[in-house]
Amino acid sequence: MLARPGRPSRSARSRSPLLTRPARSSSVSNHSTGSGGLFALGSDVAQSSAALSCSEPLAGGFARVMSEHPQVRNLLGCPLEAERGAQILAWADQVTPASLTLWPDDGSIDPVVLFLIPWSYSGGYRGADSTVLPRVAPDAVVPGAVQRFEAGGEFMFTRGLNSSNTIFAVSGNRIWTDFNDPT
Repeated sequence: MLARPGRPSRSARSRSPLLTRPARSSSVSNHSTGSGGLFALGSDVAQSSAALSCSEPLAGGFARVMSEHPQVRNLLGCPLEAERGAQILAWADQVTPASLTLWPDDGSIDPVVLFLIPWSYSGGYRGADSTVLPRVAPDAVVPGAVQRFEAGGEFMFTRGLNSSNTIFAVSGNRIWTDFNDPT
């Protein structure tokens, strides 16, 4: 096999001390929890919850969503700040048909356009994108809350938008889902 110029061959890379893996005990097996951590099985491994320790709190419906839906925790990570109240401005069908644009009036995040049709390959998640504010008055202004997260996403809560209380979870890689909030 010919190596590319300036790059060691595959066999040379595998012998590099920087690329070798440390020896592991044969009685230890690591597994992903799917909720932001790892767990290990084996007789010589101390027990651990492997939960992420976040310095900012989660409260109310945001805490409920995180505890009941670990995939959301994987998408968002830890909060950067505490949840705060805001008026949420909402526009329907301004960016594209069948879209919803949300923006907290405190300007803490960019306006987000939520595309309402689920992607066929995304497990029910839908696309989102940052956008500019529409040049028309919002269709609704509702009380709500917002909380930003380390992976670049946010939770937004809207009270009474479309006659329901909804928590929108928008990830930094611009996919989103929503949850009914019974409060």
